[in-house]
Amino acid sequence: MNNEEKIKSTESTENVVSAESADPKPAVISDPQEAIRKMAMGTIKLQTPIRAGGVDVMALDYDFSKLTGKEYADAMDKDANTMSMFRISNKQALCLFACAAAKVTSGIDARDIEDRIGIQDSIKAVQLATIFFVASAREGNKRITNG
Repeated sequence: MNNEEKIKSTESTENVVSAESADPKPAVISDPQEAIRKMAMGTIKLQTPIRAGGVDVMALDYDFSKLTGKEYADAMDKDANTMSMFRISNKQALCLFACAAAKVTSGIDARDIEDRIGIQDSIKAVQLATIFFVASAREGNKRITNG
């Protein structure tokens, strides 16, 4: 398969992440804004279902772009021990992911996700939130002018 076929194949694949897979298949995208938009949303198939409302939730949809500034700040404030405003802690990343997932997954709230997500699933959730955070911060830097 040549590079062009790989790109077309990757672009047609849904952004579904499984805790069993090492990494989601990254799409080759040259526009950073488009890359952030694509990584902002997807679905994680859970290794360990989360029980919420008497139902086992087997997958979490997530969409970081649906979060408000207040929801972002609330998630970041959940780790009072963090010392840097330029880095995201694992706890902050998990809370941010939980907010993004609760926003678009029916029948479950962020607290259920934070408290009940399994270890393998939380590792992937923290990675997804951290990657989104770092990429968004880098792109945001480009929109700031001084003086």
